[in-house]
Amino acid sequence: MEGKKQKLKPGGWGGEPIEVVRGYKYLGVTMTSSLSLTDHFQDRAMAASMAVNKLWPMMTRSGIAVGVKWRVYDSAAKSVILYTAQVWGYRECSIVERSQYNFIRRLFALPMHTPRYVLKLETGRTSMFLMALPIHVQYILRALALPDGRLPRILAWEGIRQQLPWVVEWRSMARTCGVDLDGAWDPVRLKAEWQRIYEQLRVRERQRWMEGASMSRFHMHYVRIINSHDPPNFNWRLRLTMSALAAERRN
Repeated sequence: MEGKKQKLKPGGWGGEPIEVVRGYKYLGVTMTSSLSLTDHFQDRAMAASMAVNKLWPMMTRSGIAVGVKWRVYDSAAKSVILYTAQVWGYRECSIVERSQYNFIRRLFALPMHTPRYVLKLETGRTSMFLMALPIHVQYILRALALPDGRLPRILAWEGIRQQLPWVVEWRSMARTCGVDLDGAWDPVRLKAEWQRIYEQLRVRERQRWMEGASMSRFHMHYVRIINSHDPPNFNWRLRLTMSALAAERRN
């Protein structure tokens, strides 16, 4: 007769019990027993939001160009959001993307229901994913280029051998861009291949935003601009800067 399984008890060290926790923070990364990075992303998003809130009084001052405000965001918030992107930058994450969307809406006093394709097409900003991906790729390429015996190189090659998630995603992205990474794990060749992949990903992302605008049912005025036979050649950055300054003068 099979006996009842004994409940596992936490071990100890030096006579002291080891506390079993759901998660902990190591080097600024929230680690969980399930190896999920969701808690880490939420923590980073909250930290980025706090950074923006602290700097917001400065951003509302008159005479500050929109480009300057973007540089502040990139330095104070984007860098926080993309912390440790060397590890997870191959993944798309809605929590990470939300930070930039919220900043754009706040910067231009836009309602929450403003479509994301409008935010991206008007500002010319890429997704946070396309900002994180080069950080991740460059880290892996540097690791692969290290001398034999260096731990990062050993781990990178072991990841390739074991087909870890980042390798699977690399292959998937490459296939969608018509690039075959099989046998292309030489760092020099990989760098050239990734330049092709990244450019195609940028083009495809913009195409998705354009398609979203063209298929819109609730913002037909924007659709008419996009689908115009002679669309206006807006300098979006200048236009947004002038709009922001005009709004400040009205206030």
